[in-house]
Amino acid sequence: MLAFPFVRNAWYVAAWSSEIGRQLTERWLLDEPLVLYRTENGQAMALGDRCAHRRYPLAHGRLIGDHIECAYHGFTFDSSGACVAIPSQDHIPAGLGVRCYPVVERSGWAWVWMGAPSLADESQIPDCQWLDDPVWNTVSGTIELNCRYQLMNDNLLDLSHLSFVHTDTIGAGYIARSPVKCELHGQVVSVSREMNAVDLPPLHAKTMGLQNPVDRWQVEEFFPPSYHLVSSGSRSLGDGKVAESRVLNALTPNTHATTTYFWAVCFNYPIEPVSMRESQLHLLHQDAGIVEAQELMVASDPDGCEYTPAADAGVIRGRRLLQELIEAEQNVPV
Repeated sequence: MLAFPFVRNAWYVAAWSSEIGRQLTERWLLDEPLVLYRTENGQAMALGDRCAHRRYPLAHGRLIGDHIECAYHGFTFDSSGACVAIPSQDHIPAGLGVRCYPVVERSGWAWVWMGAPSLADESQIPDCQWLDDPVWNTVSGTIELNCRYQLMNDNLLDLSHLSFVHTDTIGAGYIARSPVKCELHGQVVSVSREMNAVDLPPLHAKTMGLQNPVDRWQVEEFFPPSYHLVSSGSRSLGDGKVAESRVLNALTPNTHATTTYFWAVCFNYPIEPVSMRESQLHLLHQDAGIVEAQELMVASDPDGCEYTPAADAGVIRGRRLLQELIEAEQNVPV
C-alpha cells in the first residue's frame, strides 16, 4: 500500500487550543512546516514556517506584538504573512512574505485548512460537540505515531482488531465474530455492529456500572481524509440501564510517514479521570505498536498483496473514498 498524496482541501487539527499562546510553536502538517501563535487580541494564527529570505524556521524567531522577526537576519512578517521589514534595506518587494493558513477553533481544537484559502468552508469541520457538553465526562490527549496516517485510518475502520489487540481493556472475542454493516452517507463511511446478550470487556465492566449480560452497539464514522467518530453503548438486560461513549479521533499527517493523533473519549457515566486516561493511553499505545510495526512492513513491500475479509468492508470503502478525493484534486485544472 503506497502512501497517497495528501488531501489538501480539508481541515486538519494542528493543536489543542490550549497549546497556542503568545509563543511561537512549530507544527508539521502534510510535509509543510507551520508556525502557530496568538495575536495580542487572542486570535490563533498559522503561517508558513520558512522565512522568505533563507528559509530559516520562523518558529525560532521572536514574536514582537503581532509580528514575527526571523532570528537569522531579522526579516519581519505580520499576521497576514506579509514581509513588513528588512533590516538591510528600506525597499520591500511587493508580494514578499509567507503563506497564511485559515484557522478555526472549535471544541478545544485548532483546525487548519491546508488547501486553497478560497475553498475553506467551516461547515466541513466535523461535529465535536461532546467536547463542550458538560453532560459528558471527557479524557483527552495526543500521541505521536511513526507511521503513515492511512494505517491508523484502517485501524479505526476495522474494529474487529479489538478482539486481539485490546484483550485486557476493551476487547472481547465476540467483537470480531459479529457481522458488520457498511454504509456510505454522502462522503462519510459508516461501519456498525450489534452484539447482543454478551458480557462487557474488562475496562467497560470496571467503569460502566452495568450488570452482565448486555446488548452492545458500535458505530464507526469516517470523515475523510482522517477524522473518525466512534459511538458505542451498552444496555443491561437486567435493569435496562444504558451507558454510552463517543471516541473522537483526529489524525494529522505530519509527513508521509509520521502522524499526530489527537484523541478524546467522552462518557455519559461517572468515571475517575486519571485512571481512565491511563487506561486509554495504554490501549492507544497498543494500537501505536501495531501500526508502527506495519509501517516497516508496508514501506519495505509497497506493492505487496493483502487479503480482504468481510470485516474489511469499511477499510476498503474508506480507502476508495480517500483516493477519489485525492484524484479529484489532482484533476482540477490549474
